[in-house]
Amino acid sequence: MSKKYSCSSNLFASHDLETLLKHVSEIGCNYVDLWFSPPFCKHVDPFNDNPVELKKIVSSYNLNISALTIYFTTYEEKMKSLEFAAEMEIPYIVLEPSPLDNFYEKMSNIDVKGRTLGEPGIDFDGFVELLNTYVQRGKELGVKIALEVPHVYTLTETIEEVEAVLKEISSDYLLLTMAPPHIIARGGNIENAISRLGEKTAIYYLWDVKEGYKYPDDDRAFGTGKQQIPGHGMLNLVSIIDQLKSKGFTGFWDIKCHGTEGWANAEQISSLVKEGMKLIIPKL
Repeated sequence: MSKKYSCSSNLFASHDLETLLKHVSEIGCNYVDLWFSPPFCKHVDPFNDNPVELKKIVSSYNLNISALTIYFTTYEEKMKSLEFAAEMEIPYIVLEPSPLDNFYEKMSNIDVKGRTLGEPGIDFDGFVELLNTYVQRGKELGVKIALEVPHVYTLTETIEEVEAVLKEISSDYLLLTMAPPHIIARGGNIENAISRLGEKTAIYYLWDVKEGYKYPDDDRAFGTGKQQIPGHGMLNLVSIIDQLKSKGFTGFWDIKCHGTEGWANAEQISSLVKEGMKLIIPKL
């Protein structure tokens, strides 16, 4: 399979690494996006995992690693993750933008204090300076940052704000992970986002939203776990894929959602993914 078809490991957050890899492989993916996000999902530990052994385990399921996602990590954890990604020859580190002052109140009921990219309320210049620290370290190591954008309750809620960041940090080592639900959560248009940001996008989240989603009332209420699994919501993913391809997109199509992290039945998750992706896979 030549297509870059990946799955975020957070879908299987309640399951161990090998269970995750087994199901991602059975879904039909040839890549996996491994998460080191201690408050949410920790399938990888850059401080304790042996890169050689981890590579062997992943490849035994006929998978490669598309990215190392490190949402809500400390400065030390971010820097160690960059080094680990370089050792593992992982092309991308995915992280979230800096938080607005109401981030803790609006975004999570899990304690992530000290684990954001700067403290809530950090200004734009501080965000850019901090982000550039990781971009430059990534450049030294040969690992690219794929910043998740847009992202509600952060300094990149809109397409214009994302463009402003890219203007300040013009580097081949800063690319984007596009998160479609966060586009609509601020009244944006996915087609417009692709038109303006598609050429800088390295990872596109195949991430759906519930039928009847309404902006601004629903905000982050994107739906149940099932409704967020691609193919089970309201987004026209086939059309989106066609548009991205027209922009020359050659990056990773990464299955992503929230709401399945606590599911005890891994087979239920993979079955829903396979069902939802039936009409989508041929377009990748």
